[in-house]
Amino acid sequence: MVKENIIISHQTAIGLEEDLWSSVKRAELKKTYPEIEFVLDERNISASPAPPFIIGSGIQHHCAVSVSPKIMDDPILFWDLKRRAMAYSWLLHQQIESLKDLYEAWYKLKFLCQEIRNPLARILGREMADLQEDASSDVLDEFKSRILSILTLPSSANRIRNSLWKNYSNQLKRTNNPIKEIKTPEDPTGDETLLLELKILEEEAMKTRLFFGTSPVIYRDEG
Repeated sequence: MVKENIIISHQTAIGLEEDLWSSVKRAELKKTYPEIEFVLDERNISASPAPPFIIGSGIQHHCAVSVSPKIMDDPILFWDLKRRAMAYSWLLHQQIESLKDLYEAWYKLKFLCQEIRNPLARILGREMADLQEDASSDVLDEFKSRILSILTLPSSANRIRNSLWKNYSNQLKRTNNPIKEIKTPEDPTGDETLLLELKILEEEAMKTRLFFGTSPVIYRDEG
């Protein structure tokens, strides 16, 4: 099983509630986050499927996760949201028709899931390993839904830093090519540079095809 990042060139939708839609600088957001399509959450239009994550006041949507508008003020937590939205959207559209399909999807996403909620991810991995080769479509769908459920949960700057460092350390063993911008979890200046380091390692993953599990789905602008 080849372990490489999933590279996409299409945008991933994140919803904005109407009040936020009218107040944010959408052109600036579009420039800063070309991988995200910010869409208006039109709750009154039943024919319009909601994106899986909607930033707004917290009013619950029957098929979406509500996210506090405060996330717009925190670059790291917003990066976490968009990374999870991209992984969620990718998995949601995967056809999981066999145990092999399920294993391959999990193989790509398990490191992120372990970062988000390690106990849940470990249990899920053990139960998946016990599945029979002829697992029914209902069982496969259940496991897919459980992975998606983990991806709706937020991470934290500390967990992201530790995940970055673990992935980078594994990469370093293979390349013996240190990247001077990457800081250890103990470095007190790391909070200021974490976002830059994440972007550097995403670029490195696309260039070297070495798996960066902290960000399993990476956007590449082909424009």
